[in-house]
Amino acid sequence: MDQDYKSKVTMDPSGFVVLAEYIPGIVQEIRYYSTYNFVGDRIDGYEEPVALLTKEAARALKSVANEMNVKGYRLKVFDAYRPACAVKHFVLWGIEDLDLRMKPYFYPDLEKQELFKRGYIAAQSSHSRGSAIDLTLLDMTTGKELDMGSPFDLFNEISHPDSKMVTKEQFENRMLLHGTVIKNGEVVAEEHALNDIVISRTGLLRAYSLPLYVNGSLLNTFTADGIIASTATGSTGYSLSAGGPVVSPEAEIILITPLASHSLISRSIILSGTDEIRIEAGRGRTGYEENVCSVLFDGNPGILLSTGDSVVIRKSDRVAGFVKISRMSFLDVLRKKMAEI
Repeated sequence: MDQDYKSKVTMDPSGFVVLAEYIPGIVQEIRYYSTYNFVGDRIDGYEEPVALLTKEAARALKSVANEMNVKGYRLKVFDAYRPACAVKHFVLWGIEDLDLRMKPYFYPDLEKQELFKRGYIAAQSSHSRGSAIDLTLLDMTTGKELDMGSPFDLFNEISHPDSKMVTKEQFENRMLLHGTVIKNGEVVAEEHALNDIVISRTGLLRAYSLPLYVNGSLLNTFTADGIIASTATGSTGYSLSAGGPVVSPEAEIILITPLASHSLISRSIILSGTDEIRIEAGRGRTGYEENVCSVLFDGNPGILLSTGDSVVIRKSDRVAGFVKISRMSFLDVLRKKMAEI
């Protein structure tokens, strides 16, 4: 690296770090320093082929890099901090209709004018804040990039996070839950959860009455400390510790597991992912009580519920995309974990 440039970065008071120095062993291919990018020229502001990142983001990335190294992978970075002048360069390039040099390589199925309209390129970039990064994984055994379904900066439908064009080996979509919190007949919050939505008691150590309805019909009124509604992905988390079953993460189900149920026959119930579930905050042992419980989405700070309030849970219209970096199947992982017990 040029010493003058390194000196400017080192003295920068804004909290940026040189990523290769902060995370030794990280691989860099800064595309916008080269001419192999969708513009076809070196992009303004890229004075050296180095990645810069805020200290906070670099610290989090270092933990990821260490974890991947143990599994036989290295992080490979294409872009990190992006100067505002680079974003301006993109915009000016977009106005120039005749410059189509890189179309066959980066946007073969789209007209250049569509790139901004469809959101592939933005007039303002989160990269300019210094906490966004474009990267992939490099297999240390083969020396090749992990197959992510499409190459970097390919402006095509296959590059979308929820694309159905990639193979099952490249990508897994996991079901999310959508929860609607209703207080006094009004919707006060809507959240999504990858693992679970938990209705749990607050404060005093006493059980509460929690009626649970499926598609409008009462299934059961649980007398318990709470109820866990989890996805198949979340079945190996809180639900499992409460006595729930392990479910293959690809299954589109909603798993209901009572927490410390005051019953000798209370068990987990597996419902279809198409079912709508409504759980009411019922009365405590002493009758009507305010703020009898709270609802938590993936363990985040809860929303207090009073008697009569409810939470409606259904399958979300969103999915969570998981990139598969291990050749082990779910059953392989499960067998390994069971052997460690």
